[in-house]
Parts: sequence; structure tokens; C-alpha cells
Amino acid sequence: MTPITLSKKELDEVLFSVNITCKEFSAGRICRLLAEKPATVTVDVNRLCSVGNISDIVNKFINPRIHHLGLVVACTRPPKVILNRFNQRTGQVHWAFYRLQIAANDAQYDQLAVGAEV
Repeated sequence: MTPITLSKKELDEVLFSVNITCKEFSAGRICRLLAEKPATVTVDVNRLCSVGNISDIVNKFINPRIHHLGLVVACTRPPKVILNRFNQRTGQVHWAFYRLQIAANDAQYDQLAVGAEV
């Protein structure tokens, strides 16, 4: 999967789906940041969006609300381990928007497989 940058229209659709109270909270701030800067490191998302537990916000308040748009926010491990200022390994990851793709366990695939002879 490749991280994507959202267009203005896509971002508006995401924010409309995520900010259901018409106020922008942490979920909206995360979406706005990742729309412009895909593959943002954990510490930057924490600092710029004032969010402590990114995974919790993404899993509860973003992904369920943007799934119908064919989008998902996910994290990936960077190709090179991120070190802290003491030159120690960290568990930081890159956060970004991704387009959903049909997988082998999706309903469409199952329907095709049922009719095929094995």
C-alpha cells in the first residue's frame, strides 16, 4: 500500500464524516495533518495534534467513519528504525491515509470463489 495525499474535496468529505458535531477534535486534527503530510512520524502526530493515543483515535473515531469513502488511516514501520536523542531504537511508525483495496477475504471475492470449481 502506498500513502496518499488527499485532495481538498477528499479532505472535506473526510472531515464531514469525522467531525460529526461540527467541532474539530483530535480526530479532525489528525486527518487534516495526514491529508497534507503522509507518512508522518508518531511523535509529530502526537505533538502537532495534541493526541496521546493515536491508535485509539484512529480505530474508534476515524476509520469506522471513513470506510465508506474507500479510505483508511494506518501505520507502517519505517524502512530505517527511528532512533531517539540517546541513539536508542524507538517504536515509532509512519501514519498516513491509504486507499482501500479489495482483498481475498472480501465479499466480492467469496461470491466469485463459490461458483468456481476447485
